[in-house]
Amino acid sequence: MSRISNILLGSALTIIGLVVAGALLLCIVEVFHLTGTSWDWLRSCVDFTWLEKYQGFVAGIIGASLLFTVAIFAILQLRATRRISYADLLVKLAMDWNSEEFIKSRKRILEVAPIELSEVEQRSKLKEQFLTAQKERAEDFFILTKPLDFFEDLAFLIRKHYIPMEDVSRTFGDALVVYHDIFKECIDELRSLPENKNAYRELEEVTKQLKKQRPPKKYRRK
Repeated sequence: MSRISNILLGSALTIIGLVVAGALLLCIVEVFHLTGTSWDWLRSCVDFTWLEKYQGFVAGIIGASLLFTVAIFAILQLRATRRISYADLLVKLAMDWNSEEFIKSRKRILEVAPIELSEVEQRSKLKEQFLTAQKERAEDFFILTKPLDFFEDLAFLIRKHYIPMEDVSRTFGDALVVYHDIFKECIDELRSLPENKNAYRELEEVTKQLKKQRPPKKYRRK
């Protein structure tokens, strides 16, 4: 559990303990009133005068505390449900990324820009094939840009806080950053057209954030 969840849970348990103690005291008062039992022997041990005087006020505090406790547990439940939703979405995205369709696309990119080449050479090769496929309106254009479209959608989910960035980084490693970088010149070509001026902006912003969170290093393609 996170630190905030632990604090909320500890607060809820403390309140529950206080509520139970207060409820027991009120029960004692009611029992003594109903049975007509003398308070003398109990008062010799504990002074309950204040409880008799402020019985209504104490009952109100207990009621409010119960509501507050219920609210805390509702928040904890909501956080747990949200984490489960994150996990389910990440599993689905990971399955998509490793599906036959995406593997075909990733293999094609490796054919065009082998990993043995430098990043500059990879960019050049990809740009050349990208422009050719775009001009000819070939299927290869959609095969090459499929990972970009995937990571653009993923970046949107991150920015909208549907998925925590650290979970995406843990699941997909450096792939998001690498694919953005090797396709940088292709993206710039797309943006040269007025209708595509905002192409892959989400991916670009999330890539910048990921790079800020990590020390400079050589990113590796998956």
